Amino acid sequence: MNLDEIVDLNLKNHLTNFINKYGLTALNQALDLYISMKNQYICKNKSLITRIKISDIYYMEIRGHNITIYTNHGIYHKRGTLKKELETLAFINL
Repeated sequence: MNLDEIVDLNLKNHLTNFINKYGLTALNQALDLYISMKNQYICKNKSLITRIKISDIYYMEIRGHNITIYTNHGIYHKRGTLKKELETLAFINL
């Protein structure tokens, strides 16, 4: 058995166990939530956490550790690093 077959079997077992425990409706809800979260950017600062649809972002500007996110409904500010933002964006469908 090669690695791909082992991964496929492992995934199949996890999905089967999840469906047996929670049902197919719960699996569909979990997948919908996963897809929805991949289309959102989370902007956290000291006082606020905002979910921004990726399609609403015009561009991001990073100067030092200050990050400005320009969207079609406002401008958001947070602190961070380019490396961390790129890691975060790597998981989002652009």
